[in-house]
Amino acid sequence: MKGAFDAKMPEDIVTQLTNLAQGNESYAAFNQRIVNTKMPVIGVRVPDLRRLARELAPNMSAADISELLTAQNESFDYVLLC
Repeated sequence: MKGAFDAKMPEDIVTQLTNLAQGNESYAAFNQRIVNTKMPVIGVRVPDLRRLARELAPNMSAADISELLTAQNESFDYVLLC
């Protein structure tokens, strides 16, 4: 449903990102070395981030995206997604 921000949505997205990052520990370590951030990098590959963004975007309004950006996020991968 477009424009219907669910307070659980950031948690659900973090769960999806964590699932996508499974098995990518070496990729996470590599990315942590090359990105200029103090945030943890969980290791979601860019094609997977893009695929998730395409799945989420049609059902989100600009206000939903703004809410996601202001939600407490814990990883660099989350920021890239938003």
